[in-house]
Amino acid sequence: MHYYTIRRTMRILSRKSKSIRLLYLQNSPVENFDEFLTIKFKFSNAVSYIIDGKKTLHNIITVPNPGAAGMTIALTVNGLFRKNDYIVSVQNNEVVITRMLPLSSRPVFLENKPGETERPLVLAS
Repeated sequence: MHYYTIRRTMRILSRKSKSIRLLYLQNSPVENFDEFLTIKFKFSNAVSYIIDGKKTLHNIITVPNPGAAGMTIALTVNGLFRKNDYIVSVQNNEVVITRMLPLSSRPVFLENKPGETERPLVLAS
């Protein structure tokens, strides 16, 4: 694991922009198993991911299909001296990813009023 982390870090060092950006988000049911859903994502300048508290280098999540009940997954993307937090919401084979901004860096007009929810960043189906 350390080899791949160092290799990704060296690749990011040579880039001009080191910001973390979502490149794509895809979801599809697992073949022959409709009760599972595969979520694929890719971020630019990502070194590692923390998915529900587990550190990994993989950019694929396989979760049980929650149906109408829905479920949320905490996703943290670690880059070179940067970290972005996201919430992945799954409901009825639709996936929405929401970036959680730290309170200290939120502009006044982006702060949520009581009762409002975070705005989705990307919707993929």
